[in-house]
Amino acid sequence: MRRNYALATFILLSIEFFIALKVHDHFIRPFVGDALVVILVYTALQTVFLKKPKTMANISLAIAFTIESLQAFDFAAYLGADRHGWLSILLGRTFAWEDFLAYFAGYLCIRVSRSTMR
Repeated sequence: MRRNYALATFILLSIEFFIALKVHDHFIRPFVGDALVVILVYTALQTVFLKKPKTMANISLAIAFTIESLQAFDFAAYLGADRHGWLSILLGRTFAWEDFLAYFAGYLCIRVSRSTMR
């Protein structure tokens, strides 16, 4: 099971990098990319911890909401993201209320997919 989550994490991370580097639109990059990031966090957490899907989905959503909230205060700059580009990418630098909707959409995808697999 962990191997499947690890593979999914790798695939989702690859898609996220592709979106970040090659897609410059007003839907895929801002909405689909943000929805996928919650699923990416979920698969990464499951790779390491392998806990109940509902618990990990909730934690994944909480992480996304927390990071987005920190963006409102430019927390990445406080941590020195200007000197470390990877940190800027990981934490993001632009706050948007709409991102919370995208994160919640990703969360719902996890919950729906997990409930249909039982």
